[in-house]
Amino acid sequence: MTVTDTQVTWLTQDAYDRLKQELDELIANRPVIAAEITPAARKAT
Repeated sequence: MTVTDTQVTWLTQDAYDRLKQELDELIANRPVIAAEITPAARKAT
């Protein structure tokens, strides 16, 4: 892939802050989500 093959999406500071907050929340909740998925995955096998 070259630089000319990539697409650039420009964000406003507000949009960046909103997406960063959402990402931080998803990362913080990752252990909780994994704890909910693990028992269900074990039952499926």
